[in-house]
Amino acid sequence: MFSIYQMLADLKKQKKGEQKRFDVESPLPIYFGFNNNGQLRLSFLSTSHPPKLESTNNINIVQGPDETGAFWLCFDVLLTDQENVFAAFCENIVESVSYTLTEEQAFLAIRRQYAKWKALFKKSTKADLSLDDIQGLYGELFFLQHFMINKYGIEKAIKAWSGIEGTSKDFSINSKWYEIKTIGTKSPTVKISSISQLDSEFEGLLVINRAEKMSEEFDGPDCSIKKIFHSISDKIEDEQLETIFSEKIASKGVFSSDKALNTKFTIQSTSFFKVDDQFPRLTRKNIIFPEINDVEYSLSVESLKKYEVTIND
Repeated sequence: MFSIYQMLADLKKQKKGEQKRFDVESPLPIYFGFNNNGQLRLSFLSTSHPPKLESTNNINIVQGPDETGAFWLCFDVLLTDQENVFAAFCENIVESVSYTLTEEQAFLAIRRQYAKWKALFKKSTKADLSLDDIQGLYGELFFLQHFMINKYGIEKAIKAWSGIEGTSKDFSINSKWYEIKTIGTKSPTVKISSISQLDSEFEGLLVINRAEKMSEEFDGPDCSIKKIFHSISDKIEDEQLETIFSEKIASKGVFSSDKALNTKFTIQSTSFFKVDDQFPRLTRKNIIFPEINDVEYSLSVESLKKYEVTIND
């Protein structure tokens, strides 16, 4: 049975050129370890020619027959000190291949997952994310999964997710915008970190998720960033959209952080508040002093109830 923790422990014991077989049922025997240069390697053994895949700056593809006539398809990860990223890479591809019955099906699964991971490795950076950062990203992914995709379809929803790229609103589509805040179950306030977050000439929605941090043993389809990411990714059929989504996630550096990927949460409630000229917010129009560059403030969640709206979607 595949265990990502056992795999990481085994990697520390292995030397250059050593590979160990995954204990999983699959049409293709799967191995992990290091190549002769000491780079992380994931390998597949087959009786038929594997698909032709292109190397990148971060992943080198090595493939061909051995002396027995069997074929190898090897992914050499060229990034250093990226065991956690490599482990997530292995976990995702091994899991996708384990659901297949034939070599042909397995190769299709590998090709699809590799398209996603090319983007993740390309954009992946080390990041020291706080618990609030992780909770905030989790809340945005939860909203993307359960509201935006249902309302707008997967392509429009993913392209509308712009806050992760540094824009002032988390989601914006046409003239509609959504700002997502994920707070603790007992938090009395919600923090607005800049004037621009709620400032717009168009009506928008402030969305407040109440999240509870759970134990490591907690499990569920939406319990972590990693779970939601793969759940959304599995719905994507277009390779270009897969790349867009993967690059958005990778830009936060979560795939180099086991803590970010696997911290467990559950959303207890989601509330929507209409943000218009009646809503209590600071905007450029009502800050009269030009010397004020930006403002950070908080709102009482209890006092916002009169602005709450019901969303039928």
